[in-house]
Amino acid sequence: MIKQRLGVLCVVMTFFIHPFSAAAAAKEIEVTCPLDGTKFMSPANVTGGRMGLQLDLKPIGFMDIPPRIPVCPNNHFVVYKKEFTDAEKERLKKLVLSPDYQELAKDNPYYFLLARILEYMGETDFIVANAYLQASWQVDDRPEKQKQYIDLTLQHLKKFLSTSNQEGGPQWVTAQMLAGEMERRLGRFDEAKARFLEMSKSPKVNMGLNSNIIAYQLDLISKKDSKPHDIP
Repeated sequence: MIKQRLGVLCVVMTFFIHPFSAAAAAKEIEVTCPLDGTKFMSPANVTGGRMGLQLDLKPIGFMDIPPRIPVCPNNHFVVYKKEFTDAEKERLKKLVLSPDYQELAKDNPYYFLLARILEYMGETDFIVANAYLQASWQVDDRPEKQKQYIDLTLQHLKKFLSTSNQEGGPQWVTAQMLAGEMERRLGRFDEAKARFLEMSKSPKVNMGLNSNIIAYQLDLISKKDSKPHDIP
């Protein structure tokens, strides 16, 4: 029963493990930019309790949401892992030092930049979608920008679902649930309704906590509600 109730939640929370979170006991950590060798201090993550989740799986509680990731001060590179090969560094420089990337860095949060980096480096659509999703959490006060990131999240979730051979598996279920949430948040109620109705027919999906979420989503959709809501 516990496994069923948590099925859709566990996968998304491990989409992208922040490599510096273990250093959260300190206020700052020293990081070396892998692209230019600059040493800089980056704020460490604040740990705390999680009190719940929104339907887009944004945690609710006392912690840094989304987790902080070091960003190189000179070139805006998002240091998303601890070690890079020489080949990776050379490839990343072509993206990060380009005028297009530097222009994007002026008006977009670092999780958006991370999504672009991961996409460029050939990560899966499932992982890229997570980065865009977390970027949407960074712009709660900018609704138009948030819609843009939600739409990008949905695009990559759809790509993942169209090519996935894991139908019924944890990642597939998570992607379906999140895609429906993104459609509802964008006001695409017919698409969201069709997706959740289809999921309601699957015994692999419509069980435990998932069944509560599906029923709640269908209720919100019937009310044409596109606002963020907590998982009941």
